[in-house]
Amino acid sequence: MNVNESSRGKQSFWNLILVLLFLFAIDFLDKSGIIISIACLLCIVFAGSRQVPLSIGILVLFGISYVFSLMLYENLSLDIVMKFLFLPAMTYYLGYCYGKKTGNIGDVYKYALIIVAGFFMHSLLNFTSYLRVNGINFNANYRWANEFWRDGTPISVILNSLYSAPMAFWCTSVLITKKEKWKKMIAAICLGIIFFSMMLYQNRTTILAVLIVVMIAVAKSWKNGFNMSALIISVIIIVGLVGVWTFDLFGVRSFFVSTNIYNRLSGIANADRFQIWLSFLKGNPLLYPLGGRKVALYLNKPYVHNMWLDTWWRVGIIPFACLVYMTIHSTKTMLELSKLCSPDSRLHVSILNWMLLGLFINFLVEPVLEANPFIFYIPLLITGAAKGILCNVKNATACEPSSI
Repeated sequence: MNVNESSRGKQSFWNLILVLLFLFAIDFLDKSGIIISIACLLCIVFAGSRQVPLSIGILVLFGISYVFSLMLYENLSLDIVMKFLFLPAMTYYLGYCYGKKTGNIGDVYKYALIIVAGFFMHSLLNFTSYLRVNGINFNANYRWANEFWRDGTPISVILNSLYSAPMAFWCTSVLITKKEKWKKMIAAICLGIIFFSMMLYQNRTTILAVLIVVMIAVAKSWKNGFNMSALIISVIIIVGLVGVWTFDLFGVRSFFVSTNIYNRLSGIANADRFQIWLSFLKGNPLLYPLGGRKVALYLNKPYVHNMWLDTWWRVGIIPFACLVYMTIHSTKTMLELSKLCSPDSRLHVSILNWMLLGLFINFLVEPVLEANPFIFYIPLLITGAAKGILCNVKNATACEPSSI
């Protein structure tokens, strides 16, 4: 086999992995767990790297300790074992191998976009199922979504909202960073669809997280330098929105205040997240190093509503510590990658960073591992790929931009 054939063979292999990742993200035929497992196993067998970073060992420890605690307090199933024992380390390793083999931020950017687009497509499929069953009703007294692949089976709004959250943050980052108008237009349309679905689902978390990301981006841009055009555009938008609201133009205010999502957003000051977190911390969780949900929560809530604290509450301090380590390590990895790149590639890393920041905010207030662990794999797949690039000794090919 000559060099060109070998190169084409490797490219075909990684194209197959990308197809499997997209099918995993859309939960094709309700087999996402099987599909991502196949992708990871193929990577380990045919493209495994001899170098294994410490973070893989931390994720292995996370999986073992997580399942061990579950074994003490809950009934285990093969599905749970795969989701928590094997897949966290395996998805990070898949990303690591992809980043290390390609050594190219442009390729990693496309790879991440394929995953995020797949989850968004899944959320759209579920949304069409919801509309078919429930129609358009902004004042529904239930907060359920519907699963497309299981013939409209009701599922948690949190679960389905998490599918569209990565794309919401991706679109927000494109609007913040990209200059091409057509890309901004596509991002705005996708964001509009997501916000429309969130209004029907009465889910405020993603909406508020997007607003927080925008405010952080604005503060960062002002810190980096005064931009008169950005100021003028911001003032026009703010004045326009205030005018529409104040004078109830086109009946926008009257419509919005009549919806359930308005009631939920206006009641954010009375949200009980902080009380739940404080009840967990005041309950002395150190007395329960293996978790077991033994700390009494505020109003006997079923979740702490924080991925890290929920992990401690359910399975103990070791998985919690592993998550904290991976959070810090992944942040450091992405910041280091930003410094490594050329200005063109840094733009793409910036989009990934803004998207990951949005997910981090979501993880702060939702029980992600309880509701939808597949969303937890997105940061692992992306930061694993970033780690793989960094392991290529900062060579110049890592700085090649992408056209997307």
